This record gives sequence, structure tokens and C-alpha cells, in this order.
Amino acid sequence: MKNFSFFFFLLLLLSVCQAFAGNNPEGEGISDKRFFKQTLKLIDKGHFRHAEANFLDLLKRDPRNIEYNYELAMLYFYDLKRSDLALPYFEKVKDLITHPEDFPELHYYLAQVLHFTGAYDSAITEYLMCDEMELSKKDELTGKIERDIAACRYAREQNVRTDVRVRNVGNRINSGFPEYVPVSLKNDSLLLFTAKRPPVMSTNWGFEGSEYFEKIYFSKKQGKNFSFAEASEIFPAFKLLQSTTKKHNAVIGISQDERQLLIYRKNKIWTSDLVGGVWQKPVKIQKSVNFSFYQPHVSMTQDGNMLYFSSISKKGFGDLDIYCSVKDADGKWGKAVNLGETINTKYGEDSPEISPDGKKLYFSSQGHPGMGGYDIFRSDYVNGQWTRPTNLGSPINSPGDDIFFRFSRNRNLAYFSSYRKDGIGNLDIYEAEFFPAFERCNKTDSTRILANKYMGIQCVDSVFAGKPVTFYSVSKQRGFGLYDIMWKIDTIIPWDSDSLNYTFEKVGSYEIMAEANVMNHETNYTETYCVSKKVNVLDGQVLIVAIPTDSLPTALNTDTLLTVQTVTDTVKTTTLPSEVKSLESVYFDFDSFAIRADARITLDNNIQTLMMDKSLKISITAHTDSRGSSQYNKLLSQRRAESVYRYLISARIDKSRIVDYVGKGEDEPLGQSGVSQEKLYQLNRRCDIRVVK
Repeated sequence: MKNFSFFFFLLLLLSVCQAFAGNNPEGEGISDKRFFKQTLKLIDKGHFRHAEANFLDLLKRDPRNIEYNYELAMLYFYDLKRSDLALPYFEKVKDLITHPEDFPELHYYLAQVLHFTGAYDSAITEYLMCDEMELSKKDELTGKIERDIAACRYAREQNVRTDVRVRNVGNRINSGFPEYVPVSLKNDSLLLFTAKRPPVMSTNWGFEGSEYFEKIYFSKKQGKNFSFAEASEIFPAFKLLQSTTKKHNAVIGISQDERQLLIYRKNKIWTSDLVGGVWQKPVKIQKSVNFSFYQPHVSMTQDGNMLYFSSISKKGFGDLDIYCSVKDADGKWGKAVNLGETINTKYGEDSPEISPDGKKLYFSSQGHPGMGGYDIFRSDYVNGQWTRPTNLGSPINSPGDDIFFRFSRNRNLAYFSSYRKDGIGNLDIYEAEFFPAFERCNKTDSTRILANKYMGIQCVDSVFAGKPVTFYSVSKQRGFGLYDIMWKIDTIIPWDSDSLNYTFEKVGSYEIMAEANVMNHETNYTETYCVSKKVNVLDGQVLIVAIPTDSLPTALNTDTLLTVQTVTDTVKTTTLPSEVKSLESVYFDFDSFAIRADARITLDNNIQTLMMDKSLKISITAHTDSRGSSQYNKLLSQRRAESVYRYLISARIDKSRIVDYVGKGEDEPLGQSGVSQEKLYQLNRRCDIRVVK
């Protein structure tokens, strides 16, 4: 009986816990008003994901509720650090309110998220609409508007650097929680970093509400791929680094010989020496360096005799400043010296990183002219003085916080942390690779094959001088997207768009290049690829490329084509309405919209039919096989339709007789039993020409 009672008690306790954990997120049985109040309490307790789910459920019931939209926007903006997700809800509130004075800070928050997403002109408009008098009552907003407008204008005027590629390292390291201070060691085969996240990554709301302390994580790297990050404390080599109490424990740097780790704990800087393959118990650096209540970051010169670190002092310029300390002959650290007003401002300067030769200082600043938040800067030591800092520019810097910049042993590769719109959430770790733009176009055959697997350039093969032409860069794989696109024809064009309009002025043969970051939307892992395409510029009308019959592949011999034609005719005569007649279809090679030699013969026959009855009008519909992404196939089919359209126009078929020409992509496949897969692919790489009475 006792066992039964205990078992019943466990069942009852489990059901109560499940109800509290969110098995009833829709708030069934309670009023929306009460459910809303409960959701606000979840935010106070730190249960942000649970609150997000509740707000989304409330908005399903009442999508025009101003409070629901506003509180969800604020949750994304402040707590979940997803300004991009906050934008549509702030915009919805703006559309719904009839008395703007009820939300005096709305324009400011809307401006902030527009600024974050790169809509600088719209952000400036919203900043200018802010009520300074009302906002002055909120201490955190006082005096920021003018600086934010200046940041928008600065960002708007920046040119994208063409000598660097910035990539998110992906979800094996990054999460919806903050990851920062990446430290590369062992010839870039191991990456240490700091994170504030639950011990087990889960979407379960039970992990929310507790304070997450900083911990050290690491990920192994093979080639360009990282392993899933693991907490360092479970490995013997890092065991002594862990604090005996629940306190923050963060890696913030490493000596050049990789024999001494620099650690942050209890607001101070500590060191740990590597002895026998094991990192020893951290020792706090003396008070001449740890002179104030807060020293968050440090970097050491190659000889180990100078430290550059950030600290707050009443004698400083305001917020965090950067200081330097030199080791004396006795091995003790000397008095900290402020680097002065050339480097430091009344706003925050943090995360100093000194180059191995001690001549270049990288750091992040909120005070020097930048794009917003913390930007990364560089200053050179010349004639005994630090030069005026230079902003590293886009794409390294963004409208969000960019901080903790550090080169790996390979000086062409750096890591840093950033909060930006393409991230997984909060601070993510990124890598910046420095190399000349379009260098990847000259790599090995395997690299070219891989690049062409993921992206391509769509355009006509031949154009004539003086006429504009549009080039399209397209993703060939589902689940992948192209970002930070650069084009090159005569010169590099850092044009972040999937299309480029260009006019060739001179006759000749040109190579069109496109370079882009290809992102896996599931993992956020990003790689840079480059592809190219030849275009002939002629002095006259646009020509369609004709492929000689003897160059056709074996799979496309006469017998094959006759078989395909027979299948196509059968399908059309049985599926088309009676008022529509079909001319012969034409077929294309894989991943091409050039008019083949056999297609020219077919089109010429169709043209003769059209010339016999000039009252006939036609519709052109092009298709692709199922290989490649739907977006890519849609564009490819449109190009095929355009090729046929141009061919007919060049043969004096009046434009008014062509009702439309469209690309259907892979949406209308044809099939036939007893036909091989390759023949079915060829069957669907077609363009149908239909005569409408």
C-alpha cells in the first residue's frame, strides 16, 4: 500500500511539473488577460523562450493587440537579442496605435532595429521623430540619438572591403546564447572560447530562469570544419581551470608561445601555466594590473613583457579604457599607464589585442566613429606614439557589437565575436579571412567543381555592345543562400545583390565572375565560393549560341531525340485543351539555355508554320529537370524561354504574336514509363510553344 501511494504521488507530481513547464502553453481554461500577466512574469524570471511561445499563441488569438505585439518586440530586442525578429512587431505597433504619445519610445526602438538590419535611411527618419524630452526621462536613452544618427550616416557611406571575407563558424560552436573571445591555438587546430549557456543545449524551457555563468569551451578544427563544442571542464587537461564555486570563468587570451592562458574571473585577470600537458590552477595577476574593480580583457606581447588590458578607473576618460603595463627586471608588473585620448574616449574601449611585434593594436570602441555599438579598430605604434585609430570597416564591422578580434597563428585568418542580423542569436563567433578578392576562381579543379555545385551565374551567352544585360547569381542547392556577393567584369564591383545590370561598351570576349558567401540555412555554416562565365559581346543584334551537331553528347543522338519527341507529342495531344494546338518543342542541355543545333532546326520549322498563318498567336513555356534548387531552376527556365523568344523575334515573328514567355522551373514535370532517368531529364529540359487560336 505504501508503494502504491508513493507511486501515485510521483504521478501527481509529474503532472504538476509538466503543467508548469508549459504543457499548456496556450493557456487553456484561463482568460487572455491572466495568461498575458503570467507571460510577463515569465520574462521577469528569465523564461524568455517560454514567454516567446506564449506571446505567439496570444497573437494567434488577437493579432492586432498592441500590448502583445509590443511586449514580444521588446522580448526579441532586449532579452533574446534578435533585433531582426523584433522589427515586424514594432512596425505592427506603429501601424496600430492612434495615440503615439502613449509610446514615446517606440520611434527609438524601431530606429534601433532598422539601424541593426542596415536600413539606415529609415532608421534616421525614426530617430528624428523621437521625442527628446520624453526620452530624456529614460536614463539609458539620454544623449544616444545624436550618436546613433551619426553611426547610421557613417555606415551608409562605407564601401565594403574586397580583401576580406567574414563567415559565421556555424552551429557547432554558436547557439542562441552568447559565444565570445575566440582564442585559436595549436596552429589553428583548436579553438577555445567563452560562452554563457546551459550545461545541456535543449529547447526545453526547464533550462531557463537560472543565471548561466561563463565557462570555457573548445572545438577541434580539421581543415575548415569545426567539431561540436564541448565544455573544457570534462577534460583532464583543463580540470584545474575550473572554479570551486559558481563564478564566471572565461578565457580571454593566450601567450604567443601558447604556454600561458589568460583567464577572467572575479572581475580580475588571472594566468594559468601549461605544465606536463595540464593547465595549472589560475593565479591572479598582481594589483598593479588588477588595480580597479573591473578588468575584463587582456593581451600579451610576444616576449611576454607587456600587457595591454581594459579597465575602469575614476582617473580614466569615462567608461572602459585601455591600459599598458610593463614587466620590470624583477619580473613584476609595473604601474598601469592609460594609453591616452588618442585611443580612449569617454565611451567604452575594450578587448585590446596586440600584434606579435607590438606595433599594431586592435581593439573595440563605442566612442570612435563607427557603424553602431562596438566597432573594431586598429592603431599603429609610430615614433613612440599610437596613431589615430582606423575603423576596420565592413564586412568586419556591422551595426551591432563587433568585439574580441584576434588573429590566429596564420595571419590571414582572424576570429572575433559579433551580434549581427545573419547570426544564430546574441553574440556569435565569426572568422575573417584576408585574401585578394576572386582568388578562389584560380584554385584547384576540385574547388571549382565544389563552387559550381553550390552557385552559378545566369545570363545570355552573347550580347551586343551598348545594350544593358542582367547577370544573376543563384544558389543551386536547396537550403543554401548566397550573401555578400561581389561581381567582377573589368573591375571588382562589391554589389551585394543577386543580380547585376551592366552595359558592355566594347566588342570582345569577357569573363564574368561572382564571389559569394554560401550559407547553409540549417547550420549557419558559411563557405566562400567563386564561379565564372564567358560572355561574347558583339557589334549587332543579340545572337543565340548554336552547338554543332557533332559536339552533341552520345546521350542526345538522333534515336534518343526521336524517342523523346514521340513521348512529348503523346503527352501534349492527350493533355492540352482542344482549342490549343502545339508546335514542336525544343530541348536544352543540362544547366544551359543556349539554343542547340537540333533546336534551331525545330524552331525554323515552327517559324515556317507561323509564317503560313500570320493570325496565329503563341505562348512560350520553358521547363527544367528536377536537379538543382527550385529558385535556380525557375531562373534557368525563364532564361530558356527568353532564348526562344529572342530567336523567334530575330526571324521576324512580330512581338505582338507572342502572348507571353514564362519559365515554370521544375513545377510541371512530364513522365513516361519505360524511359530511362536520363531521357526523362532530357524530356523535362524543354520549351513548349503553343499556338492559341
